[in-house]
Amino acid sequence: MLETLENVQLLDKYNLRNPSKGTLYFATTHLIFVDHEMRKETWILLMHISSVERLPITTTGSPLLVRTKTFQSVFFVIPRERDCHEMHQTLLRLSQPVHIDELYCFHYKSTPDDLPKSAGWNFFDIQTEYQRMNVPNDQWVLCNANKDYELCDTYPSAVYVPARASTAVLLGSASFRSRGRLPVLAYLHHNKAAIARCSQPLSGFSARCMEDEQMLDLIRRANPNCGYMYVVDTRPRINAMVNRAAGKGYENEAFYENIKFQFMGIGNIHVMRKSLQKLVETCDQNTPTMSSFLSGLESSGWLKHIKSILDTSWWIACALESGVSVCVHCSDGWDRTAQVCSLAALCLDPHYRTINGYQALIEKDWLSFGHKFTHRCGHIACDGRERSPVFTQLLDCTWQLLRQRPEAFQFNERFLLTLHDHAHACQYGTFVGNCEKDRRDLRLSERSFSLWGYMASHLNEYKNPLYNPKSHPDVLKPDLNAQSIRFWRGMYCRYESGVHPREPLGDLLPAATEHCSALEHHINYLTKSTTSTISPRYSTGAGAAARRHRALLRARAPHQLSHQGTVLGQELLPAATEHCSALEHHINYLTKSTTSTISPRYSTGAGAATRRHRALLCVRAPHQLSHQGTVLRQELLPAATEHCSALEHHINYLTKSTTSSISPRYSTGAGAAARRHRALLCVRAPHQLSHQGTVLRQELLPAATEHCSALEHHINYLTKRITTFRNLLGGKKADKNKETTVVNYQNGNVNSVEIETKTEELQIDNKLLYESGGTLSELECANHDHPLKDTTPKSNKIFLITEKTDDTIPATFALLEKEVNTVALDWKSIKNVTECSCSTPLDHFSRKHHCWGCGRCVCTRCVCARAPLPALAAPRPAPLCAACAPEASAPATPATPAALATPAAPLPTPAPEIVTPAN
Repeated sequence: MLETLENVQLLDKYNLRNPSKGTLYFATTHLIFVDHEMRKETWILLMHISSVERLPITTTGSPLLVRTKTFQSVFFVIPRERDCHEMHQTLLRLSQPVHIDELYCFHYKSTPDDLPKSAGWNFFDIQTEYQRMNVPNDQWVLCNANKDYELCDTYPSAVYVPARASTAVLLGSASFRSRGRLPVLAYLHHNKAAIARCSQPLSGFSARCMEDEQMLDLIRRANPNCGYMYVVDTRPRINAMVNRAAGKGYENEAFYENIKFQFMGIGNIHVMRKSLQKLVETCDQNTPTMSSFLSGLESSGWLKHIKSILDTSWWIACALESGVSVCVHCSDGWDRTAQVCSLAALCLDPHYRTINGYQALIEKDWLSFGHKFTHRCGHIACDGRERSPVFTQLLDCTWQLLRQRPEAFQFNERFLLTLHDHAHACQYGTFVGNCEKDRRDLRLSERSFSLWGYMASHLNEYKNPLYNPKSHPDVLKPDLNAQSIRFWRGMYCRYESGVHPREPLGDLLPAATEHCSALEHHINYLTKSTTSTISPRYSTGAGAAARRHRALLRARAPHQLSHQGTVLGQELLPAATEHCSALEHHINYLTKSTTSTISPRYSTGAGAATRRHRALLCVRAPHQLSHQGTVLRQELLPAATEHCSALEHHINYLTKSTTSSISPRYSTGAGAAARRHRALLCVRAPHQLSHQGTVLRQELLPAATEHCSALEHHINYLTKRITTFRNLLGGKKADKNKETTVVNYQNGNVNSVEIETKTEELQIDNKLLYESGGTLSELECANHDHPLKDTTPKSNKIFLITEKTDDTIPATFALLEKEVNTVALDWKSIKNVTECSCSTPLDHFSRKHHCWGCGRCVCTRCVCARAPLPALAAPRPAPLCAACAPEASAPATPATPAALATPAAPLPTPAPEIVTPAN
């Protein structure tokens, strides 16, 4: 077998004149192309290879086209024809194992730091899922006839049937249904309407079965709220009629009482396979034009098939919501039946729109009820006609709903792509096998890892920041108009460069939220440090924080938060009013404290008037000023706006007069980061985030909430600082009985002195502070024309400002600065990041993480290290890159392609993304 091939060219269809040249490595599990000059790597999992095609030889070499099941097309040019032939045969052999025991999952070895092999296999239990639906009950019971898979070997061991169904009825119905797949319960709605599933009857042209007729009648009677039920045949009527010639077919309406029959017209697996092939060819065009792409998309019929599946699913959901039970089948009941049953439940039950719920839905309707993953995904060499993108269509339909109603789903697009990739990769044993019995016989829970265990340890990558469980607490109504069904670019054009957003909203919001969280923890640390050590380094203005809050509240006015007739401002207004009230009270306190220190004039003059005006504004909230259709606030708003402007100018003056100059670190660090976040929140106004009827502004609220929380912590910090200043300036004595350790930050020395001995020497009044405190930067006034500041020469005497500290605070500025700098205030934008520091390419599909220590964007593998940071008051260790992490917690160095190319080498541990895409 080939190990390496030198001088191989990798052609890009957008840049055929400048191909990449490098070395091709054959690893045990991957095909790796390395461009040494450009330092780029292309990893292709062998199990992902769908087809390998040799093209006519050219003057530059022998072309080889490799297509993957993840819709990546790679075009290699091999210098020698003999090497191209050997590579072709090798890839065919490795990508399609003959025996199922040769699959990747049985040889995959996880690192010792990962979850144990048993993690994930016990996350879901089918009986627990039915108990969540209040089953068993008086109408539905657990059937033990299939405990050893004797009734139906492709059904789960635990099936639920009508309580009145006898063993004879069950056996008779199973013998009359294809593959023995008799009607059983799939989903029970809260109104007792049920979805039952089965396969087509063996009716032929005139055959009938009394037991099967009794079985459907018992399913109808299990719903006491309706006297009839539907039988939905997902096939086109012509297909069902053709099957009659083979002794199968559909139910005879004359033999089944109180049952209405409905044909839906979803194509079979062969139609779907050909449709996907045409879609892939359309996406692989070298020079696609608008007309060629749209005509190719239309001729493939892919979107038409997606719409037919969604139409059928919504029809079933509407029937259940109206209280009518439905029995669903196709030919064998494991392809189209699984699609529409799971999608109908997805629309009806919000539990299935969560991460755990969707996984449970796959376990129940697909894995337990016998969808043939091994055949449909082509895990092993078998008849090519058995392959079909049935599971891909489920994910595509789910994405259509996710795109239309992003606030209704806890998971994101990356979650669906990960499910698709791992269903074909066989790295984990979750999707291996055709039914529950196959998985037990293969002992997959003992011999392989579970995908659910891996995903549970990476949940943050799959969470949707737009999720709001209260947005759709019941039924999710999709928009099934023809123009609302979209082409899923993220799936079928995933590896196209330049067609995806560089800064997708789904990644931008988590990054902003995480950055706010990091800054909040850092502010908590600074609060703890500065309340114990009065250092002019960390002083900032309360007025600036108050202005930022007011600007945020003004930007998000209630009239801008309207979506589909629902004024979301009504939900935000009480919280905003309460928040404003708290800020106003705090500003009252700051005004009273600071103006009283400067001059009594402000405590009885402008300060009192200011408080009276603010009290008036707080009492008369805008939503309370409506009477008999006349909105009185329209009269109050101009005056209130003018008065707020005057107050802001006054607060600006007080801020300049009472706070110190801001340290350059925070004017360029935290201040710049805060300005960027505020700019983000201002630019992305709620009314600007609308796309196809979906207002994404709701989901900026978590980031705004995080930011406001950080500012609140900062205001608390300012309160403590001002209180400390007032105590010092007012000459209040400390408790002599307490041991005190005092730090003099004027010279950086640690001195054991008592606070009262220092403060007693101070004759406090404002003018004296200006005369004698010339070197105290916290008392320097930005307005040098202040009436209290005299121009007389200042004394050289420096008063020692001291304060009590704890053992965790560094004793000198040098140590304090070193500790503070362990946290990055500026984070690099994810927009222009295309490669990790470990040379792993990062595209729109790759999850980009930020290191809290340096602020760089790194891949999932490089940010796996976590350690506590001294300048971060975080309840848990912070994510760090390899450069910032301690050696004990740094991740292992990834294996190089050269090391992986040796057949005797151990299996490589791939990155969390199965394939590292090419740039």
